[in-house]
Amino acid sequence: MTTNNCNEIIHELHYFFQDILGFTDIPTPTEPSLLITPTPHSLLEKNKLDTTLLKNPKLTGIFCITPAHDDQPPLLSFASPGTFKEAKQFMADLLSFLGFSNPYHVSYESLCSLYNTSLLSEGHEHVLQKKLGNTISLGYFPHRTHPEWTIKAFNAETYHKTRLLLHGMKTLDIAEYSCASVQMRQRFYDLHGGHAAQTLFDTFGKKKVIAALNTYLNLPFFPRFGGTLSLSNLTRAMKFDDLLSQEEKSPSKKDRYLVSVPLF
Repeated sequence: MTTNNCNEIIHELHYFFQDILGFTDIPTPTEPSLLITPTPHSLLEKNKLDTTLLKNPKLTGIFCITPAHDDQPPLLSFASPGTFKEAKQFMADLLSFLGFSNPYHVSYESLCSLYNTSLLSEGHEHVLQKKLGNTISLGYFPHRTHPEWTIKAFNAETYHKTRLLLHGMKTLDIAEYSCASVQMRQRFYDLHGGHAAQTLFDTFGKKKVIAALNTYLNLPFFPRFGGTLSLSNLTRAMKFDDLLSQEEKSPSKKDRYLVSVPLF
């Protein structure tokens, strides 16, 4: 991702989140979360943003941009009040604002049946581009994919989580978060067969982790959603679709984006 492309995309995203949606740009979290295994930094941002939103329920929404570091790509993380329906509307609005076509919507389970597999790999996601197009919404992740323990369950086997694939690459993960503290506590201990919780206990100490878990689960929950956007994969997709540096060729996104597009 070149500096010019990065600056252009960050500028557009700031306009979408701040000026159109009224979200608040908050500092990137730097302290490790005691409730997220110390691996992908995207999970750290989502957990911190969810906690910040719960403590500030009057906010329209919040977001932060994490620069690339080590082997991790740059990310934009966000959280907002709302249900899964509003989360899908948010994704449709973002795609419209950036200039992408409406996505082809498909469920995770239907694709597993198609490819006779229990889990979809990056290889499947690349093949899907040829079969279903450049913009794909992959929805309702099953329990066996180990969704984060804070994500709301749709039923006993699936969760309110959607993945946006642009040109065969995972670009956005978005999900509705749970309000059920009892179920979240159980999923915290059960995730990955208990290995996730044990990793946290070994890393930070069991007492500290349990204290942080209790503090989180005692927050006043309300319907909300959040997710992470890969800026490098978004840049790649916008290059393929010729959506960068179009200011002189067409009306600006600010002028074109006047109303929400219909849900896909």
